[in-house]
Amino acid sequence: MGVSLPEGLGFPYDFREGQEEALRFIAMNAGWRNVCLNAPTGFGKTVVILSALLPRRAPIIWAVRTGNEADRPVEELKLFNERCGCNFFGFSFRGKRDMCLLAREMEVRDPDAVSYLCRVKKGKGECRYYENLKWFDTEPMAEKPLIYAEVMEACSREEVCPYYAQQRLLPLADLVALSYNYIVNEEMSWTIRSRLPFERCFLVVDEAHNL
Repeated sequence: MGVSLPEGLGFPYDFREGQEEALRFIAMNAGWRNVCLNAPTGFGKTVVILSALLPRRAPIIWAVRTGNEADRPVEELKLFNERCGCNFFGFSFRGKRDMCLLAREMEVRDPDAVSYLCRVKKGKGECRYYENLKWFDTEPMAEKPLIYAEVMEACSREEVCPYYAQQRLLPLADLVALSYNYIVNEEMSWTIRSRLPFERCFLVVDEAHNL
């Protein structure tokens, strides 16, 4: 099943052609130089990169083209944990429009309108989800990797704000999957950097040719 490697590395599957070489190259070079991995669809790039970086114990920021694609590396992390007997935590980070329970109730979908609603209601103490979060312990949520729907389900069940709950989860994460905007947009990136300083992290840009 898994293959033992030197240097403390592990791999959850039998290697296919080129995977071991890619894993070793990334593990040797990540942290002091930029690495570009160009491989065909089906190569297994995600699991190779996770296997190379997770043992370094530095948070991984995994940037994808759209928020809808952020679940894929988290799903792979779940399989990695299961097959390697590990307990790494990661989750899909999404924007307010996707996460705001109050906006859903009020059927507000425009991103600017959702941000305005959040700012006003939070400022007046009129958002029960944000107020409930003040007394909610988010740490148990970090016991296993969470895709977007699982973050929403857990927060909806407890009636706490998913958007700000996920911000609390940032310092606990080994992997955060999010859209490119949180990296290239200075204002949006502060949402992440304020709790997970970029200089402490590995940055993986999925399908970097899109940038």
